[in-house]
Amino acid sequence: MQYEKTEQLIGQGGYSSVYICKKKDSDTNQKYAIKLSKDIRNSSKNHLLIEYKILRYLVGGIGIPKVYSYGKEDDNIFLVQELLGNNLNQEMKTLKTKFSKKAFISIALQMISRIEFLHSYGFIHCDIKPDNFVLGLKQENNMKDLDKNNFTLYLIDYGLAEPYMNLKTKIHKKPKENQGHKGTIDFCSINSHMGLSLSRRDDLESLAYCLIYLYLGKLPWTSSRSIGKSKESILNAKIEFSSICKQLKSIDRNLVKILDYVSKLQFEENPNYKYIKELIKNMDKIE
Repeated sequence: MQYEKTEQLIGQGGYSSVYICKKKDSDTNQKYAIKLSKDIRNSSKNHLLIEYKILRYLVGGIGIPKVYSYGKEDDNIFLVQELLGNNLNQEMKTLKTKFSKKAFISIALQMISRIEFLHSYGFIHCDIKPDNFVLGLKQENNMKDLDKNNFTLYLIDYGLAEPYMNLKTKIHKKPKENQGHKGTIDFCSINSHMGLSLSRRDDLESLAYCLIYLYLGKLPWTSSRSIGKSKESILNAKIEFSSICKQLKSIDRNLVKILDYVSKLQFEENPNYKYIKELIKNMDKIE
C-alpha cells in the first residue's frame, strides 16, 4: 500500500475505522482519509468494496468525495479517499448553537441535492443522518460562509447503499419483506424498522428527520438513548411524531409538510425533489 495511516482517528462506524493518512515517500504534506476494515472472508458483504464501487460510479458529482485507492493488506481492507471537514453534528457542537435560518436553508438544499444526485444514478443511501453530511476541509466553524452558502456539503459513507432499480434495464425493484433493519436507529425510516425493502422514499424520510433535528437541535427519541430506549419505543415515537409535529409551535410548518409528503410516497414513486426544495426555500419568507 502506498499510503500510511497516522495515529489520528477521525471516525468510527459499524464496519470501519477512519484515520488520517499520507502518501509514502511523498514530498507534499497532503493528507487523506483512510478507512480500515478487517478482512472477514466469510462475510456476505464487503462494505468498503461497495463504497469504492459506488464512489467510482458517482465520480465528478458535486459533493461526492474523491476516491484514490482500494485494496487489501495483511488482515485489513482499506479505502483511501478525500479528507474532509466536520460533519453537521460536529459543526453544531463546535459552533455551540443551532444554525441560523439562512445557514439551515443552504445546508438543507445541498442535502436534498446530494440525495437527488445519488438517486438519479439508481442508488439509495440507506443511512442518511447528520453525521454523513460533511463540510469541505477548510469550511468548518464559519457561520458567515454557511449564511452566504459559500461552502460545499458532501454526502459520505456508502457502505450500506444499494441499487433501487436494475442498473441496466432501469426497472424498479419489487418490494420484499423480512429484510432486517438497515441504517442508524435515530434517523432510519419506519419501513426500515419494520424490515421492509427500502427505496427512495426512505432516504427522504430519513432526510426529514435530519432536517427537523438540525432545526430543533434534537428529536424526541435522540435524548433518551442513554437510558436504553428500545427500538420498538423509537419506532412508536416516529409513528406518533408525524401527527405530533403538526401541533408543535417550535417547528417550521414547511418541515412538517416535507415529513407528511415523504411519508405518503409509494414504494416505486419518483419523489418530487423540486417540491421539497421549494418548501425549504419558502422558509426564508416565514418569520
